[in-house]
Amino acid sequence: RLGYVILPNNSTEELIADFRKVAATVYTNVSTPTQYAGIAAYEENQEIDEYMVTIREIHRIMGRVISRRFNEIEGISATIPDGSFYFLADFNKLKPRLKDVGICTSNDLARVLLEHPYRVALVTGDSIRVRSDDFAARIAFVDYDGREVFNVYRKKPPVTQKEEETFVAKNAPRMLVGIESLKRFVDDITRDAKRVRRHKEKGILGRAVAP
Repeated sequence: RLGYVILPNNSTEELIADFRKVAATVYTNVSTPTQYAGIAAYEENQEIDEYMVTIREIHRIMGRVISRRFNEIEGISATIPDGSFYFLADFNKLKPRLKDVGICTSNDLARVLLEHPYRVALVTGDSIRVRSDDFAARIAFVDYDGREVFNVYRKKPPVTQKEEETFVAKNAPRMLVGIESLKRFVDDITRDAKRVRRHKEKGILGRAVAP
C-alpha cells in the first residue's frame, strides 16, 4: 500500500516533527515498483479518473442495495455506506435471543455464522474495536469479479433503483445468498430461543410446585 498525508497550514512544529518520525519508519517499506506505480497514479490521467468514477459508482450501488437488504432482516440494522466498500451491521436487537441459544459474544456470532449451514463471514469484536458484548459486525460487499462488473457497468450503467437491484442480483449473487442465509439464521435462533425459554419456564414452575 502507498499513502500520503496532507497537514493543515497551521500545523505546529511539534506535530510536523511527530509525523516525520512516523514517516521515517515507513519510507523503507515501500517497494520500488510501488513507488513507480505511485508516480503514475498521481499524475493527471483521464483513464485513471474515469476508472475511479466508475469504481465509486459500483461501490455506491453495491453498498446501498446490500445495506438496504440487511435492514429488511428483522432484528438487524445497517449503516448506509457513503464511501469505501464496508458498512456496519448491528445485531444488538437480537442479543436476548442470541444469549438464549448460547451466543454470548460478537465473536461467537461470527463463528456460528461461518459454520454450516450459514457460511457467512463477518468481522466482529476486537477486530473492529468494539466490546465483546457489542453484537456489531463489519460487512464487506465486494464478493464479485471486479473486472467483469466494471465492464458490465461501462456497457450499461443502471439508472433507476430497480435497475440497480437487478445489477446487484446479476453481478453479486453470492452477497444475496449470504443475506438469505442471515435471514435463515435469524429465523432459527428465534425459534430456538422460544423453545429454550419455554423449557426454562417449565423448569421453574416444576420446582415451584414440588413438595
